[in-house]
Amino acid sequence: MNEFELIDKILALLGDTIHGDGISVGPGDDAAVLPTGADEQLVVTTDVLIEGTHFPSGSRSDLIGYRAIAVNLSDIAAMGAEPRFLTVALTLDQIDDEWVKGFAKGIAFCASKYGVKIVGGNIARGALSLAVTAIGVVPTGQCLLRSTARVDDDIYVTGTIGAASAAVKDGVKVPPLELNELWSRRVDDMSCRYFMPLPRVQMGVALRGLASAAIDISDGLMADLGHLTRSSGVGAEIELDRVPVWKSMDAEIAIEASDDYELLFTAPAKEAERIAEMAARIGTDITCIGKVTAGESVAVNGEVGRIDSPKGYRHF
Repeated sequence: MNEFELIDKILALLGDTIHGDGISVGPGDDAAVLPTGADEQLVVTTDVLIEGTHFPSGSRSDLIGYRAIAVNLSDIAAMGAEPRFLTVALTLDQIDDEWVKGFAKGIAFCASKYGVKIVGGNIARGALSLAVTAIGVVPTGQCLLRSTARVDDDIYVTGTIGAASAAVKDGVKVPPLELNELWSRRVDDMSCRYFMPLPRVQMGVALRGLASAAIDISDGLMADLGHLTRSSGVGAEIELDRVPVWKSMDAEIAIEASDDYELLFTAPAKEAERIAEMAARIGTDITCIGKVTAGESVAVNGEVGRIDSPKGYRHF
């Protein structure tokens, strides 16, 4: 049983508790969407990061803090929402004052970059792990979903793919610099990109009314494209030589690499010019890598042939 089969089993056991009044979008997307009774909706997501699984053991606490916030904000971005609030829960096996200071510095640094306020959380004794809940807002009816891609839509990706995976393979070697200096190096340093992913919040907001569907790339481009197509009941075909990969990384490897936290989105072909102009205006690189197709398979044209069972990160 893999992660998604486990989720499906749990959801089936939860029955009617996942549906009903007050739930616009429940389990199954990057975040839940909840009505407020006004002209906007709340977007809520949560993630758990565990030492040795979601970041290397012995990592700098300020970088752990930054990464924990950023990966949650990426889910908010994928919904086209503006992040507003965070709660942070932490388990520690012992209190280390310097570690805690670094951790607090890291979460504050990332939250400040995106104008988000930390409004609560919890601390308990145990193996090192973090649970972050992010809350955003979106105008009613304007959130981006992974279930609304349409046949013949173009498929786009932001940024480049594969840097974080390359950093893990290389041992995630972060220079001994302050957060501000590491932030400025993230464009060219793959280890900085691993610990300091750039949630595409501005891009997500700008895609309202342009994109037909969206998802953030956490499990890998192919895996997350598979999640989007299954949710939408469509297929996809991408051109391998179009995929923007990290430096000299092999494209076949890059499309299955996890932890990029870029946005993958679909849009009608007629919106191509508007999307290109918008991306240029906000300074975000985007690449059209393929088309949404009828059917159910996710396929790649190129040296790897056709892929019907996309690979990517698996929790189980």
